[in-house]
Amino acid sequence: MSGSASAPVYGFLGCGFINTAIVRGLCRWKLTLDSKTSGQSEETLRISWPVVVSPRNAAKAIALVREFGEGLVRVAASNDELIACADVIVLGLTPPVADIELPKLHFDRPNQCIINLVSSISNETIQKIVGFSSASALMEPRVVKAVPLPPVAEHMGVTVVSPTAAYAVDLFNVMGEVVEVSTDVELHALQAATCLMGPFYKLVATAKDWMVQQKVPEPAAAKYAGALFRCIAHDSSKHNADALVREQTPGGLNEECIRRLTDGGVYAEVNTALDAILRRVTK
Repeated sequence: MSGSASAPVYGFLGCGFINTAIVRGLCRWKLTLDSKTSGQSEETLRISWPVVVSPRNAAKAIALVREFGEGLVRVAASNDELIACADVIVLGLTPPVADIELPKLHFDRPNQCIINLVSSISNETIQKIVGFSSASALMEPRVVKAVPLPPVAEHMGVTVVSPTAAYAVDLFNVMGEVVEVSTDVELHALQAATCLMGPFYKLVATAKDWMVQQKVPEPAAAKYAGALFRCIAHDSSKHNADALVREQTPGGLNEECIRRLTDGGVYAEVNTALDAILRRVTK
């Protein structure tokens, strides 16, 4: 983050599922960093510890302090106190709560920035609500959208950031991969694609249930289904998916499964579902 002599304080407004996952991933990165030798521990993120979390969900906030200690996590006395002390605010409120709570808060620190996780509220709307002026010493936008997924807690996440800003990109880079896009069209398409997470879980569960029906004990079926799809996902992250489909042996088992699902309209329905989700994202 430009324009600040000291490392910025990160504050997490909202302590729900995603913000909790980010804080866990961030603290685990710090603990790993501290466990390395000085020759290996080059920091890739400028951050002042502890991070500050919202008191809104007290049980989750206190659980984070207990898990990582007061040196890494501090619970703010109020949302106003969090806003007053944080240079970068990770906005993780649900849309209805954000509509109610944001206008009540006072964002008056110069060069303060917001990472907007609220799915249905644009960066421009956030900027207007909080009263950020366009005048700033920063060379980066003051509000950016980020779309992280829960595996950031385990440093296995992929996060969309738009527009690009170091204070957001560097944050999520320590917890997995970052995809930077510059237009709302790109952002909305990738945002819609995140809905495939649910169908993926359903596919794993369906495969597990089928194995159980074939007399495989449920613990073994669950373990195999999870490991199988993890292997497949890893392979697809390293190679072009179209090429992987083409290399399936003609007349083989995989090719037959693809053909049956194609003939059943499964993949066409994926496109239909994505189109429907995109309409919701952009309305």
